Amino acid sequence: MEMIKKYGPYVMMVFLTFAFAGAGIFKLTAGEQVSELFLQLGFPVAFAYFIALSEIAGAAAIWVKPLRFWAASGFVIVCLGIIGVNVNQPDGLSHMPPAFILGVPAMLLAYLSRSEALFLKR
Repeated sequence: MEMIKKYGPYVMMVFLTFAFAGAGIFKLTAGEQVSELFLQLGFPVAFAYFIALSEIAGAAAIWVKPLRFWAASGFVIVCLGIIGVNVNQPDGLSHMPPAFILGVPAMLLAYLSRSEALFLKR
């Protein structure tokens, strides 16, 4: 049990880093495919770049202890956004499992790192 408490957050951080950094890099490099998706969902293409840069920045910030809570919270917001946008789409259900798979560890990591968060310290 001690091993889980000690290394569990790091396992979640590695998982979230690869997932969100990979997603951000994909959004930046996929070009037309991502542009079409965001336009189809009703968002401007610039929003795709904003999300991509936010995911990459969060993947780096999650390793900085005072920023970890905020990065994990940002990942939760991205996951909730994915769910909210896709809930009314015809094939939206197929886009939701990754949001849950990434959202749950992000919520748990945010909860575990709340005491170290920048601007939340007492």
